[in-house]
Amino acid sequence: MATVDTQTLITEVGNRLRDPNNFAHPRATVVDVLSRVQRCLNIGLRLKLATASFAPTAKRCLYQNTEIASDIGQIIAIRDSARDLMPVPFVDFGNNSPEWLRTDGPQPEVYSLIGRDLVVIAPFQKTAPPTLDVVYAIQTVALVDNVADFAVIPDDYLPLLMDFTEAILLMRGRVFTPESALPALLQRIQKDLGVDAKEQSTRHGVA
Repeated sequence: MATVDTQTLITEVGNRLRDPNNFAHPRATVVDVLSRVQRCLNIGLRLKLATASFAPTAKRCLYQNTEIASDIGQIIAIRDSARDLMPVPFVDFGNNSPEWLRTDGPQPEVYSLIGRDLVVIAPFQKTAPPTLDVVYAIQTVALVDNVADFAVIPDDYLPLLMDFTEAILLMRGRVFTPESALPALLQRIQKDLGVDAKEQSTRHGVA
């Protein structure tokens, strides 16, 4: 968990935006963006993981994530004792097994994620399915503007959290002038994430 409280992070964002009194960017808006960015970073980078013990139901293979745990952001792995179930993209799932919804077997072999809320564990067992361990990135709770509230992600990722938050608020305020901090922010974010992002400058259909 971070060692810098949320209240300090909000104040720093305001200072970076040259809005120390939070006139253009109210503190409630800043903390909301911080919360959403932290949630995305935690799920995307798998910074804070948890494991839930889950007992499947006989003759059933389709489950809501909330049936496994209330704070699932994204499932990372499903294990039957020391054996990992194989992840299969749902777009390929039906092609591999058109009758997957009605297929039974002696033990679960594969799992597939459907959107953000559903998971398939197949094949199902007619009786006494084994208890599974589900590893997942947590859905972090909303931050609050309070000295006692701290970000969940590690300190090493706080600069990335701040850069993303500042960039989003600059875009929200449509601050695209040449002296804007946005290009430098995007370059830092790109470097920290190790991705190749291209900035688009097309306006009104003209590049």
